[in-house]
Amino acid sequence: MISHILLVLLNIAFSTQGLNFFRKLRIASSPCLSLSASSSITGRSTEVAKKSVFIFGLGYVGTALAYHLKAAGWNVSGTVTGKSSRSIYKASELRKKGILALYFDPKSDSDWKDIKQQINKSTHLLSTIPPIDFESSSDDGNGNEIDGVLRVFRDTIHTASHLQW
Repeated sequence: MISHILLVLLNIAFSTQGLNFFRKLRIASSPCLSLSASSSITGRSTEVAKKSVFIFGLGYVGTALAYHLKAAGWNVSGTVTGKSSRSIYKASELRKKGILALYFDPKSDSDWKDIKQQINKSTHLLSTIPPIDFESSSDDGNGNEIDGVLRVFRDTIHTASHLQW
């Protein structure tokens, strides 16, 4: 239920009416994101350096945000789940649009060198991947779920020098 509400709110937020609504609420002065007069999402800082974001989980929400940030001039990269035929196709389509999509399965014990490099190049980081149960083959919500991104990349994120709030 909450995820459906979040998706509806994001759809509204990224529509023209939603952007105008948030502008009226003075979200533009938010320290995290601001909405420019051209209805695009831009970084808070006005410095010349290009902003870059790494999005763990280029699913419905992650991809929608990736397209908006790419259109606003950001460098965008992120992950798709595993190497299924669906993920391979999605990664290919994202790459055609200038978004670097890397494969990530939090249950795997790969060294994830490419992802670590992208985290270290990024100014912003977002995870849309839900917690998972590493001790069960199914994610049944039994209370054993943990954050797969932090499990694998905690040290990399902690030492990434370019990340901004």
